[in-house]
Amino acid sequence: MYQRSLLLVAGLCVIACAVRQVAPATPTGNKQDSTQEIGQLTRDVVPVGYTLELSVLPKEPRFFGRAQIVVQLKKPTQRVLLHGMDLRVSEVYAEVGGSRVAGTYTQLDEDGLAQVAFDQPLAAGRAVLSLRYEADFDKTLRGLYQVEFEGLEYAFTQFEPYSARSAFPCFDEPGFKTPFDLWLTIRAEDVAIANTPQVSQEDIEGGYKRLHFATTKPLPTYLLAMAVGPLDIAEGTALPPTALRDHTIPFRGVAARGQKERLAYAMERVPAIVAQLERYFGIPYPFEKLDIIAVPDFAAGAMENAGAITFRDYLLLIDEDSASEHQKRSFAYVMAHELAHQWFGNLVTMSWWDDLWLNEAFATWMGYAVVDALWPAQQAHLSLLASAHYAMDEDSLLSARVIRQPIETTHDISSAFDSITYSKGGAVLNMFERYLGTDIFQRGIQRYLKAHLYGNATSHDLLLALSEEAGENVEPAFDSFLTQPGVPLIAADVQCSEKQGKVQLQQSRYLPAGSKGKSDQTWRIPLCVAYGVGHSRQQVCRMLEAREATWNLQGCPDWLMPNADASGYFLWTLPPDELAALRDQGLSQLSVRERVSFAHALEAAFDSGDMKAADILAVLPRLSVADERAVARAPMALLRFIRDHVASAETRPLVEAYARGLYAPALSRLGITQRASDDGETTMLRAEVLSFLARVGDDTSVRKRLAKIGTKALRDPEAPQAGIEADVLAVAMRVAMEDGDSKLFKIAYERFIATPDPAERSRLLAALTSVRDERSTQALALALDPELRVNEVLTVLSNQFSDEATRKAAWQYVVAHYDVLAKRVSSSNLAHLPLLTTGFCSQEHLDRLQEFFSKRAEALQGGPRALAEASESLALCQARVAAQKASVEAFFHKP
Repeated sequence: MYQRSLLLVAGLCVIACAVRQVAPATPTGNKQDSTQEIGQLTRDVVPVGYTLELSVLPKEPRFFGRAQIVVQLKKPTQRVLLHGMDLRVSEVYAEVGGSRVAGTYTQLDEDGLAQVAFDQPLAAGRAVLSLRYEADFDKTLRGLYQVEFEGLEYAFTQFEPYSARSAFPCFDEPGFKTPFDLWLTIRAEDVAIANTPQVSQEDIEGGYKRLHFATTKPLPTYLLAMAVGPLDIAEGTALPPTALRDHTIPFRGVAARGQKERLAYAMERVPAIVAQLERYFGIPYPFEKLDIIAVPDFAAGAMENAGAITFRDYLLLIDEDSASEHQKRSFAYVMAHELAHQWFGNLVTMSWWDDLWLNEAFATWMGYAVVDALWPAQQAHLSLLASAHYAMDEDSLLSARVIRQPIETTHDISSAFDSITYSKGGAVLNMFERYLGTDIFQRGIQRYLKAHLYGNATSHDLLLALSEEAGENVEPAFDSFLTQPGVPLIAADVQCSEKQGKVQLQQSRYLPAGSKGKSDQTWRIPLCVAYGVGHSRQQVCRMLEAREATWNLQGCPDWLMPNADASGYFLWTLPPDELAALRDQGLSQLSVRERVSFAHALEAAFDSGDMKAADILAVLPRLSVADERAVARAPMALLRFIRDHVASAETRPLVEAYARGLYAPALSRLGITQRASDDGETTMLRAEVLSFLARVGDDTSVRKRLAKIGTKALRDPEAPQAGIEADVLAVAMRVAMEDGDSKLFKIAYERFIATPDPAERSRLLAALTSVRDERSTQALALALDPELRVNEVLTVLSNQFSDEATRKAAWQYVVAHYDVLAKRVSSSNLAHLPLLTTGFCSQEHLDRLQEFFSKRAEALQGGPRALAEASESLALCQARVAAQKASVEAFFHKP
């Protein structure tokens, strides 16, 4: 009924019209009217459907809208709380039982909590809220925002986590899932994309058209999507019927004008990913169509909007012949991640943000699993392991949040989008899948999804489904990882008698050097120990529930690996003699995953001070010569840290020489140019080795060769360079720019602002922001250059902060230009600034950081936690240096 009672969108002021403000839509600071300060609404008023009419003209500074929200009132009320951010509301009323009741709209706080106060109470039952409004397009890549690309204007949406409220009045929480009926008025020459197929079009006088889209399946507000502008549409072959699905799925690629031909690589590979996901979930693709949209300026990597997935254009616009291996792999993983969300997050949605891990941890784990199944040469399972190790660095901080973090402020929502949710969560899922078995775990996932189709669910619902399939209650073990922070540390010690071998296990919380935390913490850990007896490899698997346990082994082992297949989310340690036995006798018998775990255990022992740097450095040659990229590259980060922070000025050249010697065999084996037998892993390792030798080892020969390649590529990009892969070219361009001059900088800059190719922009921007001399001022100025996209601003600062030679200038630039940066970059992205500064590793900068951001962090979404993590990281860095400095100096100055 309410769908057909709407006015024409032409009445929403298609061009411009005067509006009457019923009540101020600016923050009043009155939080007394909110139900909770975090903005979570009561369930006394529940939305059951929306009809949205929007006039979206990307060339204009604002858009106009009318929202009709059907709600169910559980009791009579004269006030409805909902969300609206900076909306200028000109009319608001409710229709109840055929009567219209006028109301007044007021935004209550800076987070967008709003209320409508009615002239008289609304009776319990069904009502229709109607609000007419206007709002400005956002400029910081959130909400409904404008983008200019190649002289043309577009509008896109990014509503997660809670920016839908800046595009229309709504109940902006994931627990409210309803159908949406969308009508858009746009210019006649423009194209519009939404979650569902377009079902009608009406031409409007004056060069406009009104589009109606099919009513969506139940969705939370954050999954609604729109894209408007002179878009190009690449019609793909419809996804064919399957054993699960008797109908085709319309499939399209969408890009800015002139870009659609470059969607072919991505579009060829999407059907296989969808088919793999349908097989795993046992549920057909759950939406009416599938559009993949390349957005010219996009804050995140991608967004899983139901049926209309948006991506940073770098991930979709791929030239198969010239693209880097990194770009191709990034596409594969991110596409699998976002498509996995169509089931896990979209079909079944978390009830509240404390369960964000249900979306993101699962999509992380599933994304890697899909890529591993379809393109095993990419070694995606090693990427998942690397992401787990990355998460452990953050998880070792006392300021680290937990996977299922209680939401106490809106800061907690923004902070939830971090490596703890994504990578730690994905690693924990991987650990329990190994424990339960692939088939049981899959059936549990299917049971969970089928029980909550198009609805909401909680962690308990998922763990209940897994427990029912497993025939055991896995919730306590899972919860030990979901609800407490920190990385478990397993200390293993082999004990042998004449007839029996045993391993004594003890768990605690891992703490880096300088941490003030307490280690007396326990988990319920699915644990597999591998060991060798003679020529036989054995394994024992159990649940480690107590602080200490002793397990019997089959014989006395020659070596023992405490994390078989590196499937457990924990760190491990062995006594010195047993670690030596694992290194000397067991390393060759370990899988590549286990050798990566071995390397990471050494790095963790360096950070905690449990092993001296000299002992660790002596092991690194065993790793750097490995054929496998994941093992060979393992020493690089540690050596860079030692060079940059631990070694004295006198010792630094010795560290660089050691680094050069360590990777000389790899360079000899790999060379600089591509070989016919090379696979993707070889390609990426070559680039990583060259970068390390040039930029950490300061290898003058390598730098000279790379600078020649990079300079030629910058000056004459069309000139052929046989055998130089895109991955190596990116390194060469950075080295050339480091060793170049202002003239080369100008050439690169002019190419950068002229090219629409996102991959080329990425390479050029990396080069431009690698300069170390007086040109650093030019590089930093790019952050506010209008030619830069908004999503490139933090790249400029990140690259300058990552280099010790430009770090101080980068800090000075941020301090001097902070207010201007805050207007260009969204609050949630600006909150990353404290974390960019942790390379300083000094008390002086820690004091400066806290002094500067203590007054500003609260205004940044997620800012307080980011400041706490950055501060703790800086303090721990100093402690790590103090713990290892003497050993580093002794190693490099030994007789």
